[in-house]
Amino acid sequence: MHIAQWLCAVLALCLCGGCREQGRMGDRGWTAMGTTVHVKAPEAQLAEAVEIAREAIEEVEAELSPFRKDSVVGRLNAGEEAGVSPHVATVLALADKAWRESDGTFDPTVGPLMTLWGFRGTPRETIPTKAEIAVTLADVGWDKIVETDNYPSLPQSFILPSGMKLDFGAIAKGYAVDAAYKRLQEAGILNVLVNAGGEIRGNREGKPWRIAVRDPCIDGGRLGVLALTDGRATATSGRYERFVEIDGKRYAHIIDPRTGWPVTGWEQVTVVADSAAEADALSTSLFILGPEKGMMMLQAYPGAEALFVSDDGKTLIATRGFGREFTAEKKHEGHIVYRD
Repeated sequence: MHIAQWLCAVLALCLCGGCREQGRMGDRGWTAMGTTVHVKAPEAQLAEAVEIAREAIEEVEAELSPFRKDSVVGRLNAGEEAGVSPHVATVLALADKAWRESDGTFDPTVGPLMTLWGFRGTPRETIPTKAEIAVTLADVGWDKIVETDNYPSLPQSFILPSGMKLDFGAIAKGYAVDAAYKRLQEAGILNVLVNAGGEIRGNREGKPWRIAVRDPCIDGGRLGVLALTDGRATATSGRYERFVEIDGKRYAHIIDPRTGWPVTGWEQVTVVADSAAEADALSTSLFILGPEKGMMMLQAYPGAEALFVSDDGKTLIATRGFGREFTAEKKHEGHIVYRD
């Protein structure tokens, strides 16, 4: 759900005196999961860090990609029975919690609606009719896959109901970042940052990573800078990332799976959380829910904070905790409303 052409957050240069202890920082990128992945680490450890991160991310992509016929998700979407691997089981559990806490706005079965609106496959020339949306909604709904109260207890394998498709695009990149970050930490590469198209997680001794959050209403502008410490993560969802244009009007790729319609009202939501998977899933859910209901959802994710930007760029609402990790540009300082 995040494009690589303009990352929602930009890596800043290492500015701290502690860099003498870490050595000079290097940065290397490659393409994976439909985006650009960057690893930033001390130059002496960079080659090893890239190898570790690449392997972890490739593992996740091989299991979760809906575009690979041989992946677990690819086989399920083709109507085949597929086993529940550790990666798939973990993401299913994370997705189930997000679905339950978000009033159904986070839904990995939203794929048929994405196709209907022309975000995948053939572009549309007209807006879908109410009848088309109603028919498509019959194949959408996480509760049609997971109906038991004791989830995440899962069978060793399962088959999707006919017509349904899984797509973990709203959490997969964040989860892949977490997988890479954890392996890097286990390997002793402690001063590192992993960025997969804007899903970011990092740790650095001595001083935080400084991540610029873009201003969605000003080309090249930024709202301010986030300070990531202690393995914290961030992700952003925005209407500008992907859209279709029908009859001269733009429709964003973030669709409310309850109604079948693209969401309006908010231009961007940035989330900081303890994991990139949580930040990724929350940024999508909060975008659909808006600040009032969104902040209620955040109560289920201790430590998670968020910043909402309205579609005209004039209303900025953030949790109070977000302000402790975020330094706004001077021109925005008086325009952000912080709420408990």
